[in-house]
Amino acid sequence: MPEPDRASQGVALVALVTALLLAGSVFLILLRLRQSLRQRSQLEARLQQRDSEAKVLAESLRLAKVWFNQPLIGIVVASPDKRWLEVNDRTCEILGRTRDELTGMNWAELTHPDDLDVGVSQFDALVAGRSESYSLEKRFLRKDGTAIPCDVSVGCVRGEDGVPQYIFGLIQDARQRWTMATELEARNAIYRRLFETSPQGI
Repeated sequence: MPEPDRASQGVALVALVTALLLAGSVFLILLRLRQSLRQRSQLEARLQQRDSEAKVLAESLRLAKVWFNQPLIGIVVASPDKRWLEVNDRTCEILGRTRDELTGMNWAELTHPDDLDVGVSQFDALVAGRSESYSLEKRFLRKDGTAIPCDVSVGCVRGEDGVPQYIFGLIQDARQRWTMATELEARNAIYRRLFETSPQGI
């Protein structure tokens, strides 16, 4: 049997090497395509997750805004330097001032002078990190100068470093309760005087 000539062997070898290179290239292309599809799938999953998180965040913000604007209680967002950054309509109603008037004011300016010391000391403890919240009864000054008794609860939003970023407060108009307590105290004083001045007691 005659031996194949060198030219035929060279052509066959070139064809084999070409086929192997082509097969390797196809394999690499398919491998890269598979990796690209996997990356695309992962990217789509991340985008869907971000989209889902954005929807949850948007709903949370919507609910927070609805809650903030409810007329049930006064709500204030303040800075650590006591300036009011945001107030709701109920706060404006309680204090007899507009949102523009209240925004940027220092809450100490709005506090009755006799109630200022306790409020400042508790606020300073909150900002310094010695407490996370506090509640107190105090009087605010309305625009017309009248004092209005309020129940106030104050809390703090801190950053990761523990430094206060925002102070939030809830303000409840306490006029009705204070009026009832004053009336009750006046009645009790009358009954005490009657008892003390009665010759036989009651």
